[in-house]
Amino acid sequence: MPSILPDFEYDIFISYRHNDNRSGWVTEFVNALEEELAATIKEPLSIYFDKNPHDGLLETHNVDKSLEGKLKCLIFIPIISQTYCDPKSFAWQQEFVVFNEIVQADKLGRDIKLSNGNVASRILPVQIHALDAKDRLTVENEIRGVLRSIDFAYKEAGVNRPLLPGDNPTDNQNKTGYRNQVNKVANSVKELLHAITSPVAQGLDPQKKQFDALRREGISHARNKKLRWPIAILASLLVLVGYYYYTTKANPERVAKSLEKSVAVMPFVNMSNNTEQEYFSDGLTEDIITELARIKSLKVTSRTTMMQYKLTPKPLKEVGEELGVATILEGSVQRSGDQLRITAQLINSETDEHLWAESYDRPVKDLFAVQREVATAIADVLKTTLSPKEIQQLEKLPTSSTTAYDYYLKGRYQLEKRERAEINLAIGSFEKAVAADPKFVEAISGLANAYLLLASRGWDDPKTAMPLAKKYVDQALQLAPESGPAHTALGYFLQLSYDYKGAEEAYRQSIEFEPNQNDVYNWLGIVREVYGDNEDAIAVYNQGLTYNPDLSIIEGTLKANLLHCLINAGRNDEALAMVQQNSQHEKPRAYAIIAKTYWAKGSHQLAVIYAEKSGDQTLISHFSDGDSTFFQNEALKKIRLMEIQLKNGEYVSMFALGSRYFEARMKNQAFAFYDQAIVAKDPHYIPVLKSTDPERAEIREKI
Repeated sequence: MPSILPDFEYDIFISYRHNDNRSGWVTEFVNALEEELAATIKEPLSIYFDKNPHDGLLETHNVDKSLEGKLKCLIFIPIISQTYCDPKSFAWQQEFVVFNEIVQADKLGRDIKLSNGNVASRILPVQIHALDAKDRLTVENEIRGVLRSIDFAYKEAGVNRPLLPGDNPTDNQNKTGYRNQVNKVANSVKELLHAITSPVAQGLDPQKKQFDALRREGISHARNKKLRWPIAILASLLVLVGYYYYTTKANPERVAKSLEKSVAVMPFVNMSNNTEQEYFSDGLTEDIITELARIKSLKVTSRTTMMQYKLTPKPLKEVGEELGVATILEGSVQRSGDQLRITAQLINSETDEHLWAESYDRPVKDLFAVQREVATAIADVLKTTLSPKEIQQLEKLPTSSTTAYDYYLKGRYQLEKRERAEINLAIGSFEKAVAADPKFVEAISGLANAYLLLASRGWDDPKTAMPLAKKYVDQALQLAPESGPAHTALGYFLQLSYDYKGAEEAYRQSIEFEPNQNDVYNWLGIVREVYGDNEDAIAVYNQGLTYNPDLSIIEGTLKANLLHCLINAGRNDEALAMVQQNSQHEKPRAYAIIAKTYWAKGSHQLAVIYAEKSGDQTLISHFSDGDSTFFQNEALKKIRLMEIQLKNGEYVSMFALGSRYFEARMKNQAFAFYDQAIVAKDPHYIPVLKSTDPERAEIREKI
């Protein structure tokens, strides 16, 4: 059966790796899709699906030419799997890549404008596995854009396989059902075909053809007197009709939804072939978040939260539900020498509709202008009026030196790894950035944070690290008195120096200047816990979670601190309700935190109950019979390592050493080292400070 349009061989071409059909999954999917299309589209469609491993192609046949005819189709559906994303495979080389070339040269083009004004590709991917970052990048490099697919992957802890008809959506982390996803594919095909078969899409509009020819030659249609007014009037009518249809008929809730001024920025995809450019794409993501956060009427999810999606990508609708945001910005960046290509698109997280999209081909020196343009475009889409101060902040450049900015991005990328060696590398990068631009506030703040981390984690002697940190804090605040991150660094310095009142003032000032930060809420919450005000600490943690809805409950995160604080405040029911809201993967971690908190409070029976819920055999063994042999042995190993470091002249935190002796149940030695630490103003005290262990109350009082 021929295609519904002349000059095309098929309506739909199904491309897949034969390994993915060993169980018959692809065959079953094609049969289900044919049934769904028959119930969705009035006119029968022709589908090319290679049911045989060779499809009748012999060694003597010209494979390229044979497939070339079959690939003349309207819609190409690749079954994207872990094996499909192999540039050496037949399906990739002879089908995916070839179709991507053909489709961009035919009369329709690859990207089709839909009736509602959005744009969709004639490549309609069906994804049956959660992809590794490398595989996703392979696809996105080929299509030169973000992979947007219909999700047929089934996920649970340790599972990554294709969705099956009998799977229960509630058991699937992606919360998708097979029949519904098949229906989505059919509806997407219907929407594309409706747009493709319209006269304008087929290039039958003579004015459009003449206009496109003029545009390709670089001639403005406004200068063509014969076309100026007819095209202007026609364009105006189309815009008005499209706007009316899209806002009132196609989606009556769109305007109300888009006016919910909340946005999350997905990590921008590094489209460069060089993985060492990852710091640049991450840096672009963070700086766009920073630009958006300057607009106070926007709720912007923090960078810390968003980067968790880099390694564990999820459907955008699920991301929107998890973060409670109305819109999501995603994009990609490709850097080649001094040139950049940046693509960005804003998507309604509930309906998956494109609200805005743009691509930028600019020199690297124009990067700040692109960031500003993206931020103002999003503000415009979300109907946000910028104040004069916000406009001024968006216009302000962090540095005029692209060299300084590049070193700064490297330093920030290294610092985020929170490893001793990486922090030392970050210091080197920040120093080069400051050398290139001595007034680069963000790089100076980076140096302050690097030295504070070294001191607080006991990786460097605070007698050396703390004065350097204070030096850079003072420099940053002198250059930018209203810098939120600089005030956060000041607060952390004061907190490590035991000046909790000053730290609290600095943190609250930081939040006033820039509320979209992560560490500031963590540290302010801890300060309030030090004061014994658990209720205020809970309020602080909750405030932080509105900007940073952490996906993980790992000790030290906002969620973990909130859980810990709820138990200490006696709000046990709320703590347990909070655990229930998390995924099955996160619950064991949460129960472990509850168990440890109860144990420290002396509630050993409750500690045993929640240790068993956590499934942590070490905790269960320790809490069930009170046997601390395992912990003692582990602590003694650490003590021996620290003693070797001391003999070698390396710095060792007295607080850290005291904590190890405490874990080894050698309390006299522990308290002796704690006393030394307090006298020396050793800042590595956070584990002691956060502990609710009654036996360490005296030390907490001294601190």
